[in-house]
Amino acid sequence: GQLPGPERAAKLGAALTALADAGKPLLISINPSVIATYGQPDPTVSVLERFGLSADSGKPLLREQISAQGRSVETDQSVVAGEGSHPILRAVRGLPALVPWPIPLKAKGAEGAPGREGLRVTALATIADDASTWGESQWVRLWQTPRAQRGASPDLPVFDANRDVRGGPWMVAAAAEIPGPRGTPQRLVVVGSNSWFIDQVTQRRAEVDGRVIDANPGNIELFESSVLWLAGQDELIAQSPEAASIALIGAIAPERLSMIRWVIVAGLPVLVLVVGGLYRAVRG
Repeated sequence: GQLPGPERAAKLGAALTALADAGKPLLISINPSVIATYGQPDPTVSVLERFGLSADSGKPLLREQISAQGRSVETDQSVVAGEGSHPILRAVRGLPALVPWPIPLKAKGAEGAPGREGLRVTALATIADDASTWGESQWVRLWQTPRAQRGASPDLPVFDANRDVRGGPWMVAAAAEIPGPRGTPQRLVVVGSNSWFIDQVTQRRAEVDGRVIDANPGNIELFESSVLWLAGQDELIAQSPEAASIALIGAIAPERLSMIRWVIVAGLPVLVLVVGGLYRAVRG
């Protein structure tokens, strides 16, 4: 028969540890854990420790949204990879990816720290700090509620400072590298979601300017580039022609966005006055 959840998690954790002990590359997708919710260690993420990472699998990230229809809580979050020299980042840069039920990751060690020689950790996807986003401890009921019925639920999760967590930015995907047993680096890619590569996510379509395109091209690119990087084939990693053909507007830095707002709010009226003054001066 099917193993109970704790036993299944223990066996999966043991299998991951055995692979790591053998120096194998690892691609790990993390599921929210009921075990961690009750304050117990989640064996499925314990292997991350040796790669300088940890995962708070008992507190997936939720986002509150207020609209004309009322309050809702989103369990899927969109991320866009930023700049960086890591081979995987070069492939996913600027591409939107959807991360269902994101699990926050933390880098626990740094290169050169005691016992961490040769460790390199790179954030591949990050959710920005936002007052409407938090790590929720009481998520199980929402998990069990079908998406179509969540809008009618009278007890959607609400942030509780005594048991939940805030304070991003939140890393939700990372690549790590440590010295391997045979002189070659041992590599890990971890994504804080267990459904980021299912068909319902990767095959989702959107219409832009009359064209039907992939809604989440970053998911496929992240998977393909991660597999190549884990296989040590860095030279083959590149953004696919399909993804490169999607016209995207990159994220605007907060300070630049503030400047643009001021130009629109204050600059245009000033420009009108200047033009009016010049017109008056010319006409006399």
